[in-house]
Amino acid sequence: LLRVRIWYHWRQIIRYKKAGLMLLDKGDPFSSERLIELSRRIDCHGMIAFQLEKKLSEICDSETSRIKD
Repeated sequence: LLRVRIWYHWRQIIRYKKAGLMLLDKGDPFSSERLIELSRRIDCHGMIAFQLEKKLSEICDSETSRIKD
C-alpha cells in the first residue's frame, strides 16, 4: 500500500509538470496564477512522496536488520 501511495504522488507530480509545461508553451508567464498553483501542488505532492519514501526506507532497513539478526 505504501508503494502505491508513493507511485500516486509521483504520478501527480508528473501530471502537474506536464500541465505547467503546456501553459509555458502557450505563453503563460512564470508568475501566472495557474503556474503558481501548479507549483504549490507539485510541492505538496513532493513533500508527501518524500515522507512516504523515507518511511518505506525505514521499514526496509528494519526488515533487513531483523533478517540479519
